[in-house]
Amino acid sequence: MGSGTIRRRRPCVHHQNFMVEHVTGKISQISRVILHTSGMDLSYWPLSDVHSALLWNILPHDGPKDVIPYHALRGHRFTYRRLEIFGALCHVAMDEQQMRDRRAGVSKKYLDRAWPGRFVGIELKSSAYKVLDLEKNVVTDVGDPQFVRRYDDFGQVMLSFPDPDTEPEVPAPHSTSRPEPYRDCTPGVIYTVHTIGAYYHAADGETYATVQLRDPAGDTFWTSASQYLTLADPFGDAYYVITQWLARRRAIDCVNQYFPLWTVVKAQERRGAPRFPPYKIRIIPRAWTSGLESRRTRLDGCLVGMRWR
Repeated sequence: MGSGTIRRRRPCVHHQNFMVEHVTGKISQISRVILHTSGMDLSYWPLSDVHSALLWNILPHDGPKDVIPYHALRGHRFTYRRLEIFGALCHVAMDEQQMRDRRAGVSKKYLDRAWPGRFVGIELKSSAYKVLDLEKNVVTDVGDPQFVRRYDDFGQVMLSFPDPDTEPEVPAPHSTSRPEPYRDCTPGVIYTVHTIGAYYHAADGETYATVQLRDPAGDTFWTSASQYLTLADPFGDAYYVITQWLARRRAIDCVNQYFPLWTVVKAQERRGAPRFPPYKIRIIPRAWTSGLESRRTRLDGCLVGMRWR
């Protein structure tokens, strides 16, 4: 007030915060369910979160004529036949001979030459599927994978689902070290240090990272957020995460929801020198990460973005 500036808030801010927390809670519930039923490791939750946001946006919502967010935003309806069950086992061809074998129905030769993967999402900019390579732990856009399907008693194809008899084990997540938390007593500033599990996306050449925050004591986990990082390392090392100015909210089901305003992410030193420069990254609620098409979105009077330097 000493500078003569008066900051006012919109009267609808409280309602907007409620809607953000409500959508975040719903998407988180969907994500937990599909990740649990897929049988995949819990470290893959960023992939299930993004797919859950897509499912949320292609389902009807309360409103005029049961509006579908995807239809309202893009002007056309989603092609629902492209959907597969999250974590469904599939095989991806590697050369033209494999494609000819597939068209000829020679599934044995096809499976011998193809690499196994799991369905983890849909690329909205094209008709490709997002497939997790089980051997390399890399997400790749694939145009025509062959899904392992089950048939009912009448020979009709049911929904795609991994066959437990042929399903390979999912590789363990990339192992990283965990540095000790840096403790700071500055009022209003909380520093947290924890490992980020990253997944490299081969199509856009970016690393999809998971940020897990915890208090300076190093015991209590607050929340998690997913983010795109522009890094050259396919899996990264351990990243040094400094989180400042956390705004706390009480979410649904008595779960503490924290909204970090921004963080500074630094690569942990390897062989005496950091591999990457520090990045200022704005971490936003997972409900907003559904807008991956837009790098920046204006909501509630503040500019939020998927990538912040």
